[in-house]
Order: sequence, then C-alpha cells, then structure tokens
Amino acid sequence: MPIPNYSVVKGALRVGVPFEPGNKGDPHYNVIMVVGGREYRVAVNTQSQDHSDLLFLATYHFDHPIVQSLTSLPEGVTPQGVRLDYFRDPALLNVHRMTPMAPSQDGPANDLNDVLADLLTTEEDVANQTTYKVVTPTYTESRTAYRPKQAVTVWAVGSLFAAESESPGVHDIHMNQGNGADHRRDNGIYTDGALFVQVGNEMRAFFAAFQSQRLGTDSKGNPVPGAKPLLQLS
Repeated sequence: MPIPNYSVVKGALRVGVPFEPGNKGDPHYNVIMVVGGREYRVAVNTQSQDHSDLLFLATYHFDHPIVQSLTSLPEGVTPQGVRLDYFRDPALLNVHRMTPMAPSQDGPANDLNDVLADLLTTEEDVANQTTYKVVTPTYTESRTAYRPKQAVTVWAVGSLFAAESESPGVHDIHMNQGNGADHRRDNGIYTDGALFVQVGNEMRAFFAAFQSQRLGTDSKGNPVPGAKPLLQLS
C-alpha cells in the first residue's frame, strides 16, 4: 500500500530547524513553511531508524519538466500535484550519484544539516538565529532555528499528516519504494518524496533514500528478485 495522503505542499519558507545531538525524537531537519498564514512542518529525515547514514542527492539549477508543474501549482496543499518516481524517471535524478552523509557532526559543510541549510539559505548565522517550538504527538521541544537570507519558496512532496490539526505537516520526504518487510506497507510507484526550493530564479532539489532500500521494483513498488541496495547498483 503506498504512503497515505500523497501531496504537494507549496509555501513560503519561515525557518529551518536543524536536529542537533541531544534533541528529542528521531533525527529530522524541520522545514517550517507558511501557507496562507498557517504553518506547516516538513520533517526531512536525516538518519534512518537503524542509525545508518541517509543517502542523498542535492541538485542546484534543477532542470526537469516537473519544474513547470510545480511552479504552476497554487500555494497550499495539492493532492497528487506531482508524481515522483526515483526508479522509473531517470531524468528526475541519477540514483547512482546518491551518497551517504551523517546527520550532524562538527565542522562546516559535512553533514545533512549543512546540506539542507545551504539549499534553503538557512545557514547557522547569529544574525538570522531564532527559536522554534517543534510540536509532535510524543514531545514538544524548543530548538534553535534559522531564518532564510532571502525569500524562498518551498514545495514539499510526501505524505500529508495532521491536516486538520494545529500542527499540520509533511513527512516521507524520501524514496518510498524498495522497502523490506518492516516498511513494505509504504511501497508504491510514483509516490516518492522530495523537497524543491526556489531561490530567486533558481530551482533546487533534495532527494533522499535509506541504505536498506533496494531497486528495481515491481508494479507495487516492492523489490524484485535480485534487487540491490542503491550503493551496490552498477
């Protein structure tokens, strides 16, 4: 069964909230966008549940026919506004270029917090620093956050959650096929997640996958016999 409520949410970036050691919950970089005066929290995985490093690909000057589809969408939630498939649309991204990276570590430009901050222009700068209260069903925590250096539009493609609550958002911002038994229920085709960012006239994209996921996949998004982890694809 594919992920539920597959949607695109388009809005203006308010802040980026990195996940730091000692924070509660699983590692996610939270992208906070404003849609018609209402905040949406986009939870971008920065590590897998087995604590292995996430695979990612960040693309600047992203050029694909989907850009026209994204920019033509109205602000807000559009169910199935675009349909992404990492495996079946090789023009979307080259999965062979996806590499593992740690969620957070000392030093510049060497972890996923840094990658996402650069994409979003929310680099750790005292002048742009603020705080943001992350609210989830299991915890509430105030974290250091960073405002973008300029106006940024964000499109989050994934599974819409808590749409009618005071804390709506999007998660599953990663490949949603090729999972083994533990996450087989999330497998599907043309339901992969991603983050798209427009800075000025430039479109940027962030793609992610877990090291446990395998390609190729069948018509239900399940691994076919002989499917391999992404890092072992030739």
